Amino acid sequence: EFRYCYQGDGEFPAIVFLGSDGIDDSFGETTNMVNFYAQVAKMLATDPMEDCINSIQTTLPELSARGSQDDMSVACVFDDVLLGVVSKNITEWQQRNVLETIRKLNERIVRFSEEYEQYVKRGNLSDKEKIDKQNTLNALKRAYEFKREQAKRYDRFSQELEREAYEPYSDELGFGEQYFLLVEKQAAEEEVQQQEEVAVEAETNVEEVPQPQEEAMVESEPKVEEVSQQEETVDGDNQATEVVAESIEEPQEAVTDQEEAKSPDGIPDSENEQ
Repeated sequence: EFRYCYQGDGEFPAIVFLGSDGIDDSFGETTNMVNFYAQVAKMLATDPMEDCINSIQTTLPELSARGSQDDMSVACVFDDVLLGVVSKNITEWQQRNVLETIRKLNERIVRFSEEYEQYVKRGNLSDKEKIDKQNTLNALKRAYEFKREQAKRYDRFSQELEREAYEPYSDELGFGEQYFLLVEKQAAEEEVQQQEEVAVEAETNVEEVPQPQEEAMVESEPKVEEVSQQEETVDGDNQATEVVAESIEEPQEAVTDQEEAKSPDGIPDSENEQ
């Protein structure tokens, strides 16, 4: 399958590129691929041919490693005079694309900022809402970071067009420095507030629940009384044992008296008398 283009207005194009599908697959969006070819065209218009070939030979393997990892080939035919004339138009086209990208990024930044502010105003959030809040903040940071990258590209194209007279890109939304300082301040205040709430809750729990040492002392007092009662019972048992022992010894003494009353032959005196 071959792609083809027919220009029937009688004008010859300034440059025509032919590239393998590995280049198309590496860039994804057509705008990015066209921008790659635009950079090559501008390089051919300003730099020596040998330098251009060396640069392309170095760039294609790197592009393949980051992109499709497929083999890449590129060829072109161009009008060197006409290409020098239209090179400025190519840069202006690139600059307009960057401005459009920044415009879309600003729309996303405004939307993410409004969503984040809604989470901040709600105050108490569920666990899911806290996750959504953090995800919104992360998306906002990425949008600002991409905007800074696009602003650098815009400045580079402006410098190509206006040389030293260019002014760096700026707009009313800026690049988020002040905004994220405010977000960090709010996050710090929320963290302090949460720590205070946790401390108050901990103090409340301490007041409501007795301390473990106090519980141990409270529980140990009845045990001391029980031990004292047990000791008294044991003493009483000892006393009772002594009384029983005395009651056992008394009959033995009585038996001894009877034995002393017996006659030498073992017959009681009463019988002897009889």
